[in-house]
Amino acid sequence: LAEGDYTLGASVPDGLELRGVCADRAPLVAPAGRPAILVGAGRTVALVGLGVTGTGIGPASRGTLVLDRVVLDAGLDGWGAGLNGGTLVADRVLVRAPHPSPGRSVGLGISMIGGSSAVVTDLVIEDAHGVGVQVEDSSFEGERVVVQRTRAEVESGLRGGGLGAAGTATLVLRDALVTDVVDFGIVAQAGASLTLERVVIEDVVSAPEERSGRGLEVWNSTANVDHVVIERATAAGIFVREGGELRASDVLVRGTRNLADFGAGILTVGTVELNHAHVLASLFGGVVVGGGSFVARDVGVLRVAAANHWGGALGCSSGASCTVSRFRFEDLHTMGIVAVGAGTRLEASEGSVRRVAVEERYDIGRAREVDVGASAIVRAVASSDVVETAVVACGLDEAGNYVEGTRIDMTDVSVSGIAERACAGSSCATEAGGSGVSALAGASISATGL
Repeated sequence: LAEGDYTLGASVPDGLELRGVCADRAPLVAPAGRPAILVGAGRTVALVGLGVTGTGIGPASRGTLVLDRVVLDAGLDGWGAGLNGGTLVADRVLVRAPHPSPGRSVGLGISMIGGSSAVVTDLVIEDAHGVGVQVEDSSFEGERVVVQRTRAEVESGLRGGGLGAAGTATLVLRDALVTDVVDFGIVAQAGASLTLERVVIEDVVSAPEERSGRGLEVWNSTANVDHVVIERATAAGIFVREGGELRASDVLVRGTRNLADFGAGILTVGTVELNHAHVLASLFGGVVVGGGSFVARDVGVLRVAAANHWGGALGCSSGASCTVSRFRFEDLHTMGIVAVGAGTRLEASEGSVRRVAVEERYDIGRAREVDVGASAIVRAVASSDVVETAVVACGLDEAGNYVEGTRIDMTDVSVSGIAERACAGSSCATEAGGSGVSALAGASISATGL
């Protein structure tokens, strides 16, 4: 096709290849209210060096669409490319600004349902109104993918996220960037399988009237993550919800933002295995474990700002099992590590907790605290530069009841540099602190090599 505008807007024959002089100068213009191209069942159609304007394209049912050097100016249709049982093979493709059409509520970059499959390289999706890539009961494999500037569509319930996988979906991303999106960067839910390698997720904001903005979210699904950076998410860099399983290595979560005094680096109630990770400059908590299992090795949490009276590195509660080894927790507030609640178990080994500052309400900066029926095993851990008490076990709940089983067992640990509270010379002279280890209200501490 030479330079000029062309109109198809219908199902096209099998084996057709449309080759244009270039995407900017040979656009296919869709008729009003109709897709530019429909690929019928069993058919294969290729577009090379073309633009598509006015509406989206895609296999109608179990056809194959091949895109090479194509620009989709999706216009008003609901998607840039839509697949219902079809196959997409794409290389060097730009999907630009899909908007909802009248009577529709979403504008997806790529929509996949009904057992569809896609293999894409060098794909950019920008300014979608809804989710950049939505994969439901289908498979998507992408290399060198960018999703940027999605916007929320409140009426549809699709909040403007980057990429989403649901049901029996499989989503694989390598060398990808997700930036400036709403509600979530990447989400796997309802049984999906997610694989990420060398992926950056940044600038995720909350949806309107929601408390959201997670970089990576896993919910009743599995995720395998390697070499991932998540920056400036709102509420949480990583959120593993009920039934979620995350195995991750070489992870950096940095600069989560304030949402109603919350901005944890990692928040989980599922199952997490983490190797080689850093959480930097989060808010309220570096890692917050509200149930399930958390296992981490070679992990650092640094510079957690105080919010809602806490700014610690690791918090475990609600019967969670937390195991950390080879760790470095520094520049924190109130309590560096805290385990609370009957059935909550903490194991910490080969690490350090340093520089825990006070927060204005509680005026303490403890290294480790185990409360209300929780238990901890601590080995080869150093704590220093803290305020009031370094290590505390307390068996008293908020109602004033003693809870049995509150215990810390320590081996080869050191505590040093425990300062008095700021009020030592005035209002709290009799409770100024400066203590190393304290067992209170029916709790017990056993220490060897202290």
